Amino acid sequence: MAASKSERRFVSYPVCFFVAASPDLLRSMLGTFITALMGAEADSLCGAGYGDRSDDRVNSRNGYRHRDFDTRAGALDVSIPKLQQGSYFPDWLLDEDAVVPFDCPGNAE
Repeated sequence: MAASKSERRFVSYPVCFFVAASPDLLRSMLGTFITALMGAEADSLCGAGYGDRSDDRVNSRNGYRHRDFDTRAGALDVSIPKLQQGSYFPDWLLDEDAVVPFDCPGNAE
């Protein structure tokens, strides 16, 4: 049985909720995701998690540096982990080809 127009709109609602409802919510979620991803990358470069003691550790963190990151949802203040030896900067943060265009079917006019 085919879904009615109102049922189709309801099914697509959760997908479009974050785009249409609150840009602040989207920015907050994006910022949390980016921070977690960079933290995991820095942990893998160090050989152990933040604050963990390990014989496999090859480096340590040394604070954060803040950078502005412009997105479609608005500007984000991103905290990039600093390393005690060497440097870390996420290349994917500057890669424009990594951006996937998002088109919400509920926004069709």
